[in-house]
Amino acid sequence: MRILRFLIRKEFLQIFRNKAMLPIIFVMPLVQLVILVNVATFDVKNIPVVVQDNDGTRASREMIQRLDASDIIDLTGMVTNSPAAFDVLQQGDARMVVVIPNGFEQKPELQLMVDAVDGLTANLAVQYAMGTLQVMGESRTRLEGRYRHNPRLDDAQYMVPGILVVLVTMIGGFLSAMNIVRERELGTMEQLNVTPIRKHQFIIAKLMPFWVIALAELAFGLLLGYLLFGVEVKGSLVLIFGAAMIYMLAILGLGLFISTLADTQQQAMLVAWFMIVVFILMGGLFTPVTSMPEWAQIVTWFNPVMWFMDLMRRVMLVGAGFADVWKTIVVLAVFAVVLNTAAVVRYRKSG
Repeated sequence: MRILRFLIRKEFLQIFRNKAMLPIIFVMPLVQLVILVNVATFDVKNIPVVVQDNDGTRASREMIQRLDASDIIDLTGMVTNSPAAFDVLQQGDARMVVVIPNGFEQKPELQLMVDAVDGLTANLAVQYAMGTLQVMGESRTRLEGRYRHNPRLDDAQYMVPGILVVLVTMIGGFLSAMNIVRERELGTMEQLNVTPIRKHQFIIAKLMPFWVIALAELAFGLLLGYLLFGVEVKGSLVLIFGAAMIYMLAILGLGLFISTLADTQQQAMLVAWFMIVVFILMGGLFTPVTSMPEWAQIVTWFNPVMWFMDLMRRVMLVGAGFADVWKTIVVLAVFAVVLNTAAVVRYRKSG
């Protein structure tokens, strides 16, 4: 234990003396959290739209006014004929052309010509235009929507937990993968191998600082998310950090495994980047897992990022307890055991 304590102390000193690593640990998480939460939004606003009014009646003018009053649609102009409408779409000056046909007052129908390069924006624009048309018609059905867990439909509530998972994953995965390779590049690995230090002590000492730093970054990120974006933790902080401890063991095991595959820090960075980016993109940060193809949903079962991201959102936003997420914690523990076992076996063969 005394040897392990000195090794961990040495690793912390080595990390804080590395001027290239400090910005990655402390500056990158702050910048990414602040920027990504504000930029990575699912809100679609100010969609440029032009109108081709072939009716010219009171009803068509009322429709134009309703479209112009929307926060989603930005009415940029009018066109008088179909060729001009096609030119507007072709040149990218508008995403949608609303064609109001003759006889609109008697038969309220619209023709929508949409630039569907951005499918999300195109679908939202069409849905809004159809809703506006429905409001103008007669309807005896009253609809009322109630939103739970995020009544303001604030994207920050959804993005903050996911981005926090990404930050701790990058810290644990990238830095742990490069740290052991760095010893090999500096030539100190051979010196350590001939000392009385056992390999498990060496590995624990190498990975423990990043485990502690990642948990500290998570705590800082939760505080920052509350102060800047008003994202409160509705569930248990103990549950979040308990699950994070297990998850970080899995990610550190992944980093250690990557380090056994690489001979240089550059190789370790490339391999880690490839694997972790795939995990993040398929983890449900931007695209819900249920919206992925069936084969991709099966693949995500082997993605630890997906499991922890789901747990973070459920505990933070919904207030889930241990009884609701214990299966996820078991899965994360299995990942931790499997990845660290594979890394140690591979390290013995390459060490």
